[in-house]
Amino acid sequence: MHARSWSLRVATPDDAAQVSALLDRSYGTIWVGHYDPDLIATVRPFVTRANPKLLASGTYFVAEAPGGLAVGCGGWTHEAPGTAALEDGVAHIRHFATDPDWLRLGIAAAMLRRCMAEAKASGAVTLFADSALGAEGFYGAFGFEVQGPTAPLINGHALPGVLMRVAL
Repeated sequence: MHARSWSLRVATPDDAAQVSALLDRSYGTIWVGHYDPDLIATVRPFVTRANPKLLASGTYFVAEAPGGLAVGCGGWTHEAPGTAALEDGVAHIRHFATDPDWLRLGIAAAMLRRCMAEAKASGAVTLFADSALGAEGFYGAFGFEVQGPTAPLINGHALPGVLMRVAL
């Protein structure tokens, strides 16, 4: 059994391997029951790669357990996911994940609170989250409201999700 303490820090490009491994552990487990197993197998190699630009952004975070194991990750940007599009007063939640063995310990909540506070301090008045199926309740607990369905294409395959929004 591992200790249940963790700390939150700004990610760096050196975290790429750890973040990719965490995304794979998380999505490979948490998505079961929400997505078709064939769809998970098809998109998983593409959605579990750490984004170098996010890791270097200063607005992406890693939660670490003692010993340095990454047990959570996530962040925010002014740029919309998958684009460099900017809209005044708007920010976006980016690539959140928690290790399945570390759920319900406040990791994602702490990261989301920090993202919301930093986005607001940067001038954002609206924050969007392109939520995976099954995560709507998490974002809803922080005031995010469903805007409608999404289905970004991942290597030519639509990955259903839910666009959510909160005023900051």
